[in-house]
Amino acid sequence: MNRFFESIKYSWKAKGRHGIHSPFVYDLVDNCFQLALSKKQLKTVASKVGTKSTSLKLLTQLSKHLGFGRVLTNLKEIETLQSFLHQQNIQAEVDAFNYQEKKGIEVKSSLIFIECSQFDPSSWENIIELIPTLDDHSLIVLSGIRTRHFTLNEWDKLISHSSFHFTADLFHFGLLSKRTFQEKEHFVLRY
Repeated sequence: MNRFFESIKYSWKAKGRHGIHSPFVYDLVDNCFQLALSKKQLKTVASKVGTKSTSLKLLTQLSKHLGFGRVLTNLKEIETLQSFLHQQNIQAEVDAFNYQEKKGIEVKSSLIFIECSQFDPSSWENIIELIPTLDDHSLIVLSGIRTRHFTLNEWDKLISHSSFHFTADLFHFGLLSKRTFQEKEHFVLRY
């Protein structure tokens, strides 16, 4: 995968708040992605939990703005992440996301944050199998969708899956949600 050409394609397609006709997406771009956070604090906590500061920033912004009561993640140091979110006045419960433990359990109104660099090829099928357990208000965030060629191919498959009515490409991140009450639409957004 040539990241240079990928970044040019992304830059060409990506939209800011102008040109978006979905109230939900406009709100994400205009309000959620604009929430300010301390870069120093983000960098310190991100290194402890095993992700990049931009990933932690997005996780925090989405948790705060959309009011998720639960965050499921494959990041390490769950207690550190929980403490950080509480410092940001986010009262979400943070749990380790282990697909095998969650199999068959309904995942209601949860933010599922998955660091793709920690995914092996078989893990992508787990996301497809997770779909029936999600409700319309749950959101899956995939961090690092362009880290490997294989990862980008799997992301493209998820975009085309009929169960996800809302998908958004933020270059380093992918957002997925069932949102069955809206038409299927894919967005390429600046972040």
